[in-house]
Amino acid sequence: AFLVKDRKELAGVPQYVLEDAALAARLSGYPRATTEAGPWKVHFDDAMMEPMLKHATDRTFREYIYGNRKRVAFLGGIGPRDNTEILVKFFKLRIKKANILKYPTFADMAFVDKMATKKQVYAFLGRLRRESLPLARKEVQELRAFARERSGEEATIDHFDAAFWRERLLEDRFGLREGYIRPFFQFPVVLEALFALVHKLFGVDIKPEIGHEVWDEHVQTFRVRDSETGAMLGAFFLDAYRRRGKKKQGFWVQRIYDYSVALGVPREGPRLPAVHVVGDVQPPGADGKPAVMSMEQVAKLFHTFGGALRNLLCNQEEGLVSGTKGMEPDFQPLTPHLLERFAWDE
Repeated sequence: AFLVKDRKELAGVPQYVLEDAALAARLSGYPRATTEAGPWKVHFDDAMMEPMLKHATDRTFREYIYGNRKRVAFLGGIGPRDNTEILVKFFKLRIKKANILKYPTFADMAFVDKMATKKQVYAFLGRLRRESLPLARKEVQELRAFARERSGEEATIDHFDAAFWRERLLEDRFGLREGYIRPFFQFPVVLEALFALVHKLFGVDIKPEIGHEVWDEHVQTFRVRDSETGAMLGAFFLDAYRRRGKKKQGFWVQRIYDYSVALGVPREGPRLPAVHVVGDVQPPGADGKPAVMSMEQVAKLFHTFGGALRNLLCNQEEGLVSGTKGMEPDFQPLTPHLLERFAWDE
């Protein structure tokens, strides 16, 4: 993270991101930091980087934040915070482990518990490259032509420019401005739509459970039941809102425990699965207005909840292989990607 004191560097950055950056500054020892006057503390997490790369008009600033994010834990191969030496050692140990177990490479060993084979993966990557690269090149040329038209000069589209000019292209051709779209994605409405989709796809009802002790006022508890029988299937905590300095950033799932017959209670039945579902949505405003989300955050929420379903809908009786513990690693992303696809397509 780094501190920004000049408002001009943040030209074009949305108001909600400035509010988040000012809050981060206050939490870092700048109690007088304000949204309007700063200073602003910029972190390299998705919540700040994605909107800044899409909207910051200062190309030098975009290059700086993009480059520094990509260089986290890499300082050119030297320095106390550089991981290069650790990674080299790690790769050597992986090869050594594979050779001890009589595999020629670590990849050969890693594919033992996968559904796909190494040959199939290389074939898929080759096909993906052949079919997507011509279109990708065409889209880059289109983006470059649009940038040249808007800027009035020869435009170079670098990695840190792509999101910015893509956003301008969407605004120009389709009128899709993030500031216009976000109010349509109020968090309670998105959550209701997600639960309705899960009901339609898997035949389960998700209802809030009132009265449970939680670690923050915004954390919610939900129970998952079979729609036909009403049988309890599992439960989860939803910790959806961002708390700078108090919890890890991003969208993710953490298992609490899995389905297990052996660890159940005789009169109550098997132990049912429970998980944490964690989000990174900006909290509701002090004026009582509900939290709103970007389309990318909606897709991330659907993806994350798909990960939770791997555990919540599992009824494998043996707890040691329940949930994701007995599942092939390349099958585990299926439900996350399935729900994310619905977020974009439906």
